[in-house]
Amino acid sequence: MEDFEPVETPTPPVAKRRPLFRKDVLSAILRLSWPAVLEQVLLMMGGLVVTMFLGKRGNAELAAAALVNMVVVVQQTAFAGLATGATVIIARVIGEGDDRKARSALFQALVMGLAISGAITVLTYLFADPILSVFFGPNSADAAALAPSYFRILLYAMPFMVLDMTIAASMRGAGDTATPMVVSGIGAALNVGLCFLLIGPMGIVGAGIALTVSRITTAALRVTLMFAYRKVLYLLPRERYRIDRVLMARIFRQGLPAFLEQAVMQGGFLMMSWLLTGLGTAEYDSWQVGVNMNSMAFMPIFGLAVATTTYVGQALGAGRLEDAADGVKESVRVAVVTITLLGILAAVFADPIARMFTNDPEVVRKGVELIRFFAVLEPLLAIMNVCAGTLRAGGDIIFVTWTAFVGLWVFRVLVSFLMIRFVGLGLEGVMVGTAMDFVARAALYGQRVRRGRWKHKRV
Repeated sequence: MEDFEPVETPTPPVAKRRPLFRKDVLSAILRLSWPAVLEQVLLMMGGLVVTMFLGKRGNAELAAAALVNMVVVVQQTAFAGLATGATVIIARVIGEGDDRKARSALFQALVMGLAISGAITVLTYLFADPILSVFFGPNSADAAALAPSYFRILLYAMPFMVLDMTIAASMRGAGDTATPMVVSGIGAALNVGLCFLLIGPMGIVGAGIALTVSRITTAALRVTLMFAYRKVLYLLPRERYRIDRVLMARIFRQGLPAFLEQAVMQGGFLMMSWLLTGLGTAEYDSWQVGVNMNSMAFMPIFGLAVATTTYVGQALGAGRLEDAADGVKESVRVAVVTITLLGILAAVFADPIARMFTNDPEVVRKGVELIRFFAVLEPLLAIMNVCAGTLRAGGDIIFVTWTAFVGLWVFRVLVSFLMIRFVGLGLEGVMVGTAMDFVARAALYGQRVRRGRWKHKRV
């Protein structure tokens, strides 16, 4: 009988456990996010200072400027959509290692943005009065009288604002978040300085002139740096850039849903402003106090959302799917912890914060309530924005668009309207609708990101 060698059963390979934290990914996210955070801090501080200047002059000036700024933001939706499309495509092609195509994508986005901005600027200038009359209720006659002149002044800066937004967003998509930060900081400082000089003698008109001059200056700086400061993304005069319909179509495919998302969002915010102005100037100003404070807490989340879009887009372009998924996890963790801490601070110091904006005791009282209300919702805001940035980078913008409609229009606008009209809750009804919006969108975005289909979409 022959002896047989025992056959060893091969040991199955042990699955490598993924680490709970990815320090390299977290480091990359933070490196991209901190300039974007600081940029938002500078812009928001400038906006808050201007708001305080106007608030000290009176509630009518504050309400007029706040509502006109909302209308201008609605106008920006088309440009913001193109900027988002450029960010996504540029992040992908940078990840693929095609710098020449990234420069061409920037050129295509600028051409499209300037063409659209010219048409929108002319139309809104001609129909400024009927547009504004839609959003001022009978309790806001003083603010309505101040709004048209301020609105027309801001329209002069519209094409320059498009240049500014498109170049800044494209640079962020390429991974350069520092240059946009510096330029935005210069613009914010100029705006504050001019407001300090002009609001006293000229009121809201002075605020409009200050903002317009600062936007034109910022755009001029960005264009100059786009050619002269060749850091990551730039245009070379010796390269002949031509209309590239294929590349334009790629940007448009991402930009159109992003535009619709912004239109849905900003249109909803504008409807909320209409509902609030119907409650009276004091209620509207109180809401602005709460929103401004919420915007302060939102700044680090914006930076992390920008960093997530850039990092995830470049990782997907390079085929690093696990890095993309880990980037989302690290961003969400940092965002939730950061904004929760900021929310606690805002709740503790709500009274002195509210008094920074107004001397009206009723506005201060209601503003304190709203600051603390938003502080409770801040973790949901973190999940919403980081996950939405992930889905945009993955080309899943259509989902973000329809969930924005469900959250903002079905819950926030409709529920707030019903609470005001049929229950008589006033600001409390708006708070109920807003809370339902935050819960719904955070849940929908979070579930969509966990499913992971965004990692395999083509853009």
